[in-house]
Amino acid sequence: MLAVVNRPRLVILDELTQGLDPAARRGVWAAIEELRFAGTTVLLVTHELDEAEELCDRVVAMRAGRVLDSGTPAELVDRYGRSATVSFTLPATLRPETLAGLPGVNSVRVQGGKTTVTGDRAAIAEIGAALLHAGPVPADLSVRVPRLEDALVGLLDAAAGIPDSEPRRNDDELIGATR
Repeated sequence: MLAVVNRPRLVILDELTQGLDPAARRGVWAAIEELRFAGTTVLLVTHELDEAEELCDRVVAMRAGRVLDSGTPAELVDRYGRSATVSFTLPATLRPETLAGLPGVNSVRVQGGKTTVTGDRAAIAEIGAALLHAGPVPADLSVRVPRLEDALVGLLDAAAGIPDSEPRRNDDELIGATR
């Protein structure tokens, strides 16, 4: 695990969990949390965005040594995250036009019996309420909420002028700090 001598105020960890199996990775995460609890500031350099979202209080996104933006994981997701997506089989008692008129809904697509609604995170509650009002909640209901990875991919691609269809270069860095 992490052995730290003399209770430092700052620890810098670079790609600490790369190549670890899931159990070992969670053990390292627990050790990082212990450091935080003891008052140590942890500067975490990582490409593992789920790790940054879980462990970091603040995140700095960089490209080619230049800071693009920073903030809490939630702030970056709010600024750059793609829309939330709710998918389900449309109940017979609910019309797509009704869903399209709900607050926060950006689009409604019905294809092959499956309905996909995109919008902001608040739209998820509106869609859920409409589904409850229409009858039993569809068994195939799924919700995808934007995560830090979604936000940073969008931010990094936009900063590089890369269209969604082009492959990304792999020289980006994410630095997270905890306290």
